[in-house]
Amino acid sequence: MPYTTLVYLSRKPGMTPDAFAQYYTHSHLQLIRQLSGPAFPRLHTQHYIKRHSSSIPAAKSAIDASGYASTMSSDTDTASNENANTARNANTPAVVLLGSQAEFDYDCVATLQYDSEDAFKAFYETIQKPENWSRIIEDEENFLDRSQTRVVVLGDVVELRPLAQ
Repeated sequence: MPYTTLVYLSRKPGMTPDAFAQYYTHSHLQLIRQLSGPAFPRLHTQHYIKRHSSSIPAAKSAIDASGYASTMSSDTDTASNENANTARNANTPAVVLLGSQAEFDYDCVATLQYDSEDAFKAFYETIQKPENWSRIIEDEENFLDRSQTRVVVLGDVVELRPLAQ
């Protein structure tokens, strides 16, 4: 039975979303793959938060640029407070359809899938070896705000597909 984790990652202050994605994909993941060898997850999928790259206020930009309303509130003062850009994303607000900018201040949700819980444990034990862990932490300082990283294990997966016509 597959074993899956979600990892929420935020870029370090001053780094652009594009530079973060490039570094994560082309440098950091290559290091993790090298250090973990055959214990690397069978699938590593990165989902990046869609962001605007302008200084348009988040509440307005989500409506104007995507065509979707970013808030359901009719109280414009409440809506603008909920959708105020965060310090990390002052010029790169997320396209938020429901919720606030602060709830989507991370940059990437990575899905790591392993063949089993034992396969996950083998990966985790490998990267936690002191000689590996120190290299990983050192590399993460180049692009991550490590204080914001979160990891959770997923449970059952239920898929719903369109009805056949």
